[in-house]
Amino acid sequence: MLRRHAVLLFLLGGVGMGCFNLLMYLALNHTTAINVSIEQASMPVFIILANFIFLRQRASILQLFGLLVATIGVILTATQGDPSLFWQNGLNRGDAIMLLACVFYAAYSFGLRWKPPVSWHSFIFAMAVSAMMVSVPFTLVELSNEQQHNPGVAGWWLLAYIVLFPSLLGQLFFARGVSLIGAARAGVFINLVPIFGAVLAVLILRENFYWYHGVGLCMVLAGIALAEKGKR
Repeated sequence: MLRRHAVLLFLLGGVGMGCFNLLMYLALNHTTAINVSIEQASMPVFIILANFIFLRQRASILQLFGLLVATIGVILTATQGDPSLFWQNGLNRGDAIMLLACVFYAAYSFGLRWKPPVSWHSFIFAMAVSAMMVSVPFTLVELSNEQQHNPGVAGWWLLAYIVLFPSLLGQLFFARGVSLIGAARAGVFINLVPIFGAVLAVLILRENFYWYHGVGLCMVLAGIALAEKGKR
């Protein structure tokens, strides 16, 4: 079954796990972890847009209003509380990269409707292999440009944390949750990512949480809630 759907699985893994994570880690070099966390909440907006563009699924008035509220919340966060900066200077480089990463993950989520009938363990394995294959060329470019650095002891501990918790256990727990309560109910819990991300950024990274982070976060979550309620 995996061989039969190899092209689809490669595209899903390369886009969802490979490109998304590459862009997210790149974005974190140019913006804060709080911003990255809140901006991840824009994924449902892109998914709804994809449904409308490619599947011609019409959106209700409430759904469109929710998308507008969520979009304003993201812009408010990315422009540090001054949306006029968006029209004057555009987005911060890191925020723009992160929003592009969200587009890739939304494309992955949209493509899951064609997931072949394999177990979630086999599916995650295929995603991981695909993501690794997509990452190799970028690694080779870094090595050729001598941009690859020895991570040191702290770096290796950080890599171990990333591999074990968000990359392996997080994916397995989410897959198990989907199998127990269904994709629709499980997907709602993704909205907790910006909340947990912002809290961890403050507690662990000692980043400052400003008023526009709180307002933007509330607007994004409220917009998504309205969009979900307004589904046809």
